[in-house]
Amino acid sequence: MKKILLIEDDEDIRTLLSAALSTQGYTVVSCINGLEGLTTLAEETSPFDLIIVDLMMPVMNGWEFLEKLDNEGTLAKLSVVVLSGMKNSDLSTELTKKVTFLQKPVLLHLLFATVERLFLATET
Repeated sequence: MKKILLIEDDEDIRTLLSAALSTQGYTVVSCINGLEGLTTLAEETSPFDLIIVDLMMPVMNGWEFLEKLDNEGTLAKLSVVVLSGMKNSDLSTELTKKVTFLQKPVLLHLLFATVERLFLATET
């Protein structure tokens, strides 16, 4: 079973996405900000197959979370989906080249297709 780390500060969105991904057969671990996400990554005994992260969050935002992973060399080893209300064209940084971007509000069928595509890509 594939394991997803979901980092989203909005409780309603986090609950909806977690439930929806769980119905697709994924194990989902949820966090409310990037700092909690880093702690969870460090403490989990089995690795995550995918990370879904929001950009705008308190405590540690998605940018800071991604930069920390990139500086550690971890980002290159992970599949990451970034969810944001911003347009992809507004996010042109080196980090955005290393992740898959989906604009909020995200359609669930698009999220499911993206997750499945990323899982298939890592299996080949």
